[in-house]
Amino acid sequence: MEGRFRKYLSVSGGALLLGAVLTVGAIAVVFGGEHALSRTEFCVSCHSQTYPYEELKKSSHYGALGADPGCKDCHV
Repeated sequence: MEGRFRKYLSVSGGALLLGAVLTVGAIAVVFGGEHALSRTEFCVSCHSQTYPYEELKKSSHYGALGADPGCKDCHV
């Protein structure tokens, strides 16, 4: 009986460890991707966003009181 329990525990422990590692990896990918895709550089890399970004840099919102707004400040 004790041998079965130890065998079950070792298999479950390995599966639990694998699940924990995969979960941490998935969370890192999600948050890392969100951070990368929320950058202004990524937003303006699309040709259709070049003009709005240039207009933002000329507006009173850009650089006012040391502020440097990016796309994510309003759109994400």
